[in-house]
Amino acid sequence: MNVLIVEDDPMVARLNAGYLARMADCTLIGQCRDVVSARAVLERERVDLVLLDIYLGRRHGLDLAEWLQIHRPDTDVILLTAANEADMVRRAHQLGVRDYLVKPFSIERFIEAITACQRRRRTLARADRSVDQDTLDALFRTPHPAARSIERLPKGLTQTTLASVIEAVHAAASSADHALSTEVVADHADISRVSARKYLRYLVDKQALGETFSYGAAGRPAFRYALLDAALLRRLADWAAPTKKPL
Repeated sequence: MNVLIVEDDPMVARLNAGYLARMADCTLIGQCRDVVSARAVLERERVDLVLLDIYLGRRHGLDLAEWLQIHRPDTDVILLTAANEADMVRRAHQLGVRDYLVKPFSIERFIEAITACQRRRRTLARADRSVDQDTLDALFRTPHPAARSIERLPKGLTQTTLASVIEAVHAAASSADHALSTEVVADHADISRVSARKYLRYLVDKQALGETFSYGAAGRPAFRYALLDAALLRRLADWAAPTKKPL
């Protein structure tokens, strides 16, 4: 996913770029400090997502969002801004802004916003001539996190192994000695790293976990995970192993 950052504060722009660099499948194609330079990039590059501030000197960030709605409707916008006035929020909603983060925000909230955008774009890319109701619900319904439904597991995943993976996630998350990684979860759940990665990816897609990406010492990709929604993870654990004592 190609991402453009539009932020007039260089320090904040660097911070957001650092957050983005930790995520898988995201490429930062540019950083702009104003609407004019951002439009120039958007007119010559394919941009999937704009991380946009509202206060950008003479020009308003939402003016760029409006331009995108007309000229680049396939480009998503996430607002990262200090502006939280009701009229700003209403206009952003009318312009189809995908998410709205008020500064200062946590890296977990940032990861959640980017991950949701990635998931939505993947869902749309997979859509064929017709789309079933479950897919439509995933695209258009925005339930409260505590009310998210638990769907059938993807093919190849089992409830028993999911329960073991969730136990491993809780064990790693509660231990200061272990980062929440594919390797740690695989060892704790006694499954292969490939299998652990599939289950962790499922938990990321459900928005129970956030995911970051970096290169290890040997140059190999390394994934790290953070707990985003403890309540949802408990619900998944209860569903996966209903006879077990709740975590």
